[in-house]
Amino acid sequence: AAANDFTKVIELKPDHGLAYFHRGLARYCQTNYDGAGSDFVKAGELHAGNAEVLGNIRLHAALAVKRGGGDAGELLKTASSWTDTWRRSLAFYLSGKMSEAQLLALAEHGDADTQNLHRSEA
Repeated sequence: AAANDFTKVIELKPDHGLAYFHRGLARYCQTNYDGAGSDFVKAGELHAGNAEVLGNIRLHAALAVKRGGGDAGELLKTASSWTDTWRRSLAFYLSGKMSEAQLLALAEHGDADTQNLHRSEA
């Protein structure tokens, strides 16, 4: 399966962030939300300086945790490289104060729109 192929890539090159991301997608499709969430967080750590990639990684990490994959508190702790607005958005989403549609909009438009999303939720 695809997850196994990406595991082999990771074994050969443990700092390959996109391999973690794609293995996370494969695990997500297999409803392995714990594994997917962990992979998305690791991919985010490895791509901390790439804002374009981070939005997609953060979105998938939040969706995986919301669907039962792992501990939300642990995800928030391990997401230390994320911006404050993304950590806050993740907390809002996981607590039900932000809809999935709003999270998707945030991932599409970036941190600039986060302030407006949080104001609409308050």
